[in-house]
Amino acid sequence: MKKKTIFEKEELTTYNQTFSYISETYYPKNVSELKKIIKRNLKNENFLLKTGNCGHGDKSSLDKSPSVISLKKINFIGKINKRQDVIKLGAGVMLFDLTMHLKKYGYFIFNVPGGKNVSLGGAISGNVHGRFSSRKF
Repeated sequence: MKKKTIFEKEELTTYNQTFSYISETYYPKNVSELKKIIKRNLKNENFLLKTGNCGHGDKSSLDKSPSVISLKKINFIGKINKRQDVIKLGAGVMLFDLTMHLKKYGYFIFNVPGGKNVSLGGAISGNVHGRFSSRKF
């Protein structure tokens, strides 16, 4: 049975634009689609995960991982549970958008990395914590 093609061919570069390569990039819209892509298309392959608009670091194995899964479209912002101060989010949510959303409800992010292209998933995976968002702390 032939694999169904559900990816886009695109040129990606590393963060400092030292290397570029042609990638097969998948764009799942939810966790269910993500699981299907991995199981059906990439089960026995190396692949990279990408969340926001920032590039990969130069230490990523780009030449050994021709496939990329972008979590950019898994960018939902759920309802805030005010009793527990918890919110469910997608990995592709941009921290800038999250900050603006939380501000409407009187919440804010304690440490904020700079730049509009930092996603929640990217910040977590890259251990990006930013600096204090307020002098009160």
